[in-house]
Order: sequence, then structure tokens, then C-alpha cells
Amino acid sequence: MPAKLSQAKRDAILSDVQAGIMGCRAIAAKHDVSSSTVSLLARREAGPEAFARFGPQRATMARSVDAKAARQALEQRFLAECGALLDELHIPYLAYSFGGKENTYAEHKLDNPPDTAKRNLMVAAAVAMDKALAISRHDTSSTDGVTEVAVWVRTRMGGGAPAETRQLIQGEVLP
Repeated sequence: MPAKLSQAKRDAILSDVQAGIMGCRAIAAKHDVSSSTVSLLARREAGPEAFARFGPQRATMARSVDAKAARQALEQRFLAECGALLDELHIPYLAYSFGGKENTYAEHKLDNPPDTAKRNLMVAAAVAMDKALAISRHDTSSTDGVTEVAVWVRTRMGGGAPAETRQLIQGEVLP
């Protein structure tokens, strides 16, 4: 018969279960116990949904949520680049060239970019904005603007109005 788990080890295992970062086998390996021990302890102490994130459907949903977060980060980067490119329209511009028989370098500082450079900056800014909007449209799944992630959060929290879910997604504190 295996030795009884110490309270400290039980607490450490339960802490890992509740964190929801690792699966049952990973927790068992970390604490040098069997996966059945972790599973039994989790079921008794944390409930039947202890490893819900690691079931096939839950794992797919978790990957979807993680991908959504990555897309949101990219969307923010595209928006930041768009702003930076637009800012470059109004700063001094260094015009330079290489050429001639001796392949000489020449430069001249202008108050703002020439028209061709402005056009290139505007096109690049427009592309960045289009990509940010495409990401935003991709993640909007219904007509009231509630995203798939918001629906998932709402269902996991036992329902709730779309406005409340949007507040949760945006990190606002509910009353």
C-alpha cells in the first residue's frame, strides 16, 4: 500500500490543479505521484471539472482562446505601426543617393518627406490599418458584436448579458 500523501504535497498538487496550466500527467510527474492519485485528489477536492481545459473539446476551445489573444496582440501591433507610419509624414526626412561614376554618396535633410515617400508611408499605414480591421472582423462572430471568446466566457460563468461579458473581456470590473 502506498504511503499517505503529506498535507503539503496535497496542497501543492491541488494548487497546480486549480492553476489549470498543466494536465493530470504533468502534475503527477512534477510531484512524483501517479496520475490516478492526482486525478482522484482533483475529483474529490476540485470537482469533476478540474481538468476541463484538457478534454478534447475544452482543449480545442482553449487553443481558440489562445489564438484569439495572439490575434489581439497582432491587431494592436498593426495599429501601433499604422500610427508610427502616419507620424513619419510630419518629421524631417533624410534624402540620400548613391551614384555617378565614382559611386558617391549625397544626402540632404528635408523638412518633411517628398511626395513619393509620403505616398509610400500612406500605403503602408493603410495596409496596417486594413490588417488590424481584418483581424477585428475575423474575431467578431455575431451581429451584436459579441466575440466567440465572450460567448465562451459567458457560458463558463453560467450565463450573463452580452454587455457584462464584453466588460469581462475588456478587463473592466463589474459592480
